[in-house]
Amino acid sequence: MCLWVVLSLTMTGIGVWGLLRSFRPALQGRIEDKRTAPETPGDSTPPLVESPGSWFSRPFIPVSKKPGPPRGEETGEFILNESNSTVMTGIAECAVQRWCDISGNFYSTSLIREFSYTNPGSNGPVVRVKVEPSGPTLKGRIEAKGLKPNFAYQIKLRGLPHEDFEAFERIGYTGRWRLPGWGTNYTDDDYRLCADKKRVESYILFDFFVTDGRGNAIRNFELDSSLHVLWNAARQCGTPNTDDLIPVLVEAADPAKYAVPRRKVSVEFIWAEREVCRYRSADDIIRLPPGDYRAELVLTEESFHSPYNDGGYWATVLKCPVKFTITQD
Repeated sequence: MCLWVVLSLTMTGIGVWGLLRSFRPALQGRIEDKRTAPETPGDSTPPLVESPGSWFSRPFIPVSKKPGPPRGEETGEFILNESNSTVMTGIAECAVQRWCDISGNFYSTSLIREFSYTNPGSNGPVVRVKVEPSGPTLKGRIEAKGLKPNFAYQIKLRGLPHEDFEAFERIGYTGRWRLPGWGTNYTDDDYRLCADKKRVESYILFDFFVTDGRGNAIRNFELDSSLHVLWNAARQCGTPNTDDLIPVLVEAADPAKYAVPRRKVSVEFIWAEREVCRYRSADDIIRLPPGDYRAELVLTEESFHSPYNDGGYWATVLKCPVKFTITQD
């Protein structure tokens, strides 16, 4: 059985080393690696550093977390416009885009041919963002029209190391790091040991939204979580805490949008996995450290760990600059 698992992982391109790296953050928690690393500036160092012995006495932290304000409170009316919001711009990353919805229904050839984040045209996607200029946490609103239908998008704050290095590090120490290449699941120590830090990506995944059958969505967001990834409970794996499941109706009957239209409406249950190492307790509320921030708000396609080429690979597809101040509570 073990040999079969190893061979399967090797054939799928994951490999034993990839498997071990994927479990590393969850096993490591807040334990500091024994490797010697240079010190980070005082105002950027993560506030929580535990001894190895304290790991065994840590409270149980559930794997799932329902992020942001309650869903369904947004009005169905689009209220953002040129005078009160910023339009997100497309990022060319077509090779890793996802071409099926959260149920795994593949899009039509015409939709794939015509859809573009970078050259949307008159009928293409338009996403507007409004961010509050200051407050104890990052708050704002996203209004999306014409995105991929029945599709999950991660909402992230991404650092800008060449423009605001201090904010870049604060974001990474609250969220995650991505070093150059295709790897994932890097730790704080991996970042500290990286010689060229300005080639590193820092981001915090803190919320998400799912579009309707027309590709539209509205989400009022408020950063209160540090997340790892999204999951589909019915098609991948569930969470013991069913209160964290978010039901989503999928209407996939439009032949202009789907290769194989579905007559019946399906229900999917999406949940968000915590970035567990950033939590002291189950009810911990994540906040960015106080200070001024110049960064980017970005949308990343959720690929749900798809093994298929058209299932995507977490393509970050839209961005807009944001500037705000986090005040002391």
